[in-house]
Amino acid sequence: MHFVSSCSKKSPVYYWGTDPPFGQTLGPSENLVTTIASLRDPILDMTLEEEADFYRTKCHTKLCYVGPMLGVPGMKRAATHKAAFTIEEQQLLIEQSEIKHRRRSDLHPRKSEDLVALAKSAKDQGRPLILVCMGTVVTSDRAVFGWKGTGLGTSITGKELVQSVVNGVLDAVGLSRLSPQRSIVIDSSSYPLVLCAVGQQPDALDSIELPPNAVCRASVPQVDLLRCMDSKDLFIQHGGQNSTMEGLRYGIATQMNI
Repeated sequence: MHFVSSCSKKSPVYYWGTDPPFGQTLGPSENLVTTIASLRDPILDMTLEEEADFYRTKCHTKLCYVGPMLGVPGMKRAATHKAAFTIEEQQLLIEQSEIKHRRRSDLHPRKSEDLVALAKSAKDQGRPLILVCMGTVVTSDRAVFGWKGTGLGTSITGKELVQSVVNGVLDAVGLSRLSPQRSIVIDSSSYPLVLCAVGQQPDALDSIELPPNAVCRASVPQVDLLRCMDSKDLFIQHGGQNSTMEGLRYGIATQMNI
């Protein structure tokens, strides 16, 4: 799995891999791939030299393996998708934009909010961090793989995936969900701080009740938060290319929910 970004201003001209659904993502000059060559997914079952020759001769392009594009602290990044590519997705986008949901405002940060400072403060107190980021595809409006999509028809929806993961984490470490009958009593100051990115769908939180030690937002500064984390923390994600490479870069224990 690769994320490929075209360096050319021209329209992409070739399918990445061999077949759709990868789509037209390769440009006619150079393309940045956010992994290193030794970790690339050999879709074409070729050596690195054979792969380079194939794309050079057939696609007139070059793949440049650059690793995770981390940027500088505080850099703004693309976040959740609100895109429409088909007539059905356009209609869905219109319908969702008209939905008023009591929890929607909870997903957007207050002007003075600084999640990175919050994470650093928790670490200073000796509290572990749990970062939950389920990516931009399952939280998007894409008809097949998005919020209401079921993949090829046999999977749970994006909404069910995201909410089951968030609920599972909160059941395990949510301050208000731990029963007094539990055999282990933990001082409240040592509870993990849970930071979740759940996308900007109006029903992203739905009936989920957040405990005091959890913050859910439409998006979070993922790389900056990973920079605050260490071996005592946990990164829960969807197995996407960028999240996986960023987690590896900072050596954070990772659980993938695919």
